[in-house]
Amino acid sequence: MFRVEVERSMDTDAYRAEHRRILRRAADLRGRSQDVRTAGDAAEARAMIVRLDRLIRQHLAREDTQFYPHVQAWGDARMRAIADAAVADMGGLAGAWTAFVVANGAGDILQNPSRFKSGCASVLGALAARIEEEEERLYPMAESLPAPEAGA
Repeated sequence: MFRVEVERSMDTDAYRAEHRRILRRAADLRGRSQDVRTAGDAAEARAMIVRLDRLIRQHLAREDTQFYPHVQAWGDARMRAIADAAVADMGGLAGAWTAFVVANGAGDILQNPSRFKSGCASVLGALAARIEEEEERLYPMAESLPAPEAGA
């Protein structure tokens, strides 16, 4: 009897599922930003920011500790360069996101809803573009690599 070895590739399904959750929450937040009139609206918007922030930070932590190190370890020079550029680019977006979170407490949102609305459009647009880049370029590249060892 022959034993067939099946080479597994890196699985990006969990990262993609996280992206879908992030994009749904971002769409909800963008919708909320369109009409902030009361303290309750502002409090709801702030709670939405906090929930989205938690999702983004968890996702980034997984990418930083699992995805990018694996690409660095197993990818060729071109893949490593692309991953390095993506990490550097993410630093700018992460900084913009953090500034948005800090600048938009419930009182800030209520005091200046138009600034909140435009800030949402800007940072969430950049987030969506980044997710699209990962989905279309980085993840397919990583899927060509061998799967990480269990427990690694």
